[in-house]
Amino acid sequence: MTGGTRATPDATALSSLRRGERARVARIEGSASLTQRLRMFGIRPGIDVVVLHGPNGRGAVLQVGGGRVALGRTVVERIMVASRYAAEGVPNHQREPS
Repeated sequence: MTGGTRATPDATALSSLRRGERARVARIEGSASLTQRLRMFGIRPGIDVVVLHGPNGRGAVLQVGGGRVALGRTVVERIMVASRYAAEGVPNHQREPS
């Protein structure tokens, strides 16, 4: 994974999602200042986000609550998310194919 992020079985980098996908923020892998800045945008563990544009080489636009947030590529790579299925506790065998 790029940027030194560590994907785990329950979480992957937000940069791996596609347009229209919803996921729940699992953790932020970055400095305290990055974490604080993202919290100011409403992005913190436990919050659902939807990818509106991207992610691509320049970053992504996310829906967070009732607002939209544009983030650069390096920031998007540091946000680790669980898929909507993992966030809702849906077992693998009951998940719809992508």
